[in-house]
Amino acid sequence: MAHKETWINLISIMATFQLVTTLQGILKLTILFANGQSLSKASKDLTEALEGIYAREAHKMSTNMAVEFETFIRNFGMKVPIRPMDLFELTMSSGLKAFSVLVTYVVIMLQFKLGEI
Repeated sequence: MAHKETWINLISIMATFQLVTTLQGILKLTILFANGQSLSKASKDLTEALEGIYAREAHKMSTNMAVEFETFIRNFGMKVPIRPMDLFELTMSSGLKAFSVLVTYVVIMLQFKLGEI
C-alpha cells in the first residue's frame, strides 16, 4: 500500500511540475506578444514621424535626397515576418493558437489533478 501511495505522490509531483512549466510558457508567450505589440506601435509612430518630417522638409531637399528619404520611409514601414529557424512565420494568429493549446493543456491537467482529490 505504501508503494502505491509513493507512486501516486510521484505522479502528483510530476503533474504539478508540468502544470507550472506550462504556466511559465504561457507567461513567456504573453510577454513576447506584449513586447511585439509595443515594438510594432513604436515602428508605426516612427514611420508617421518620418512622413511628417518629409512632408515639411521635402521642398528643401535635392531630388536625390528626396528619393532616398522616400525609399527609407517605405522600407522602414515594411512588415518583415519573424521566422524562427525558418520553420514558420510567427504571427499574432499563430501566437493565439499556441496560447489556446497551452490553456487547453492547463485545463486538462487541472481536471486530472482535481480528479485525484
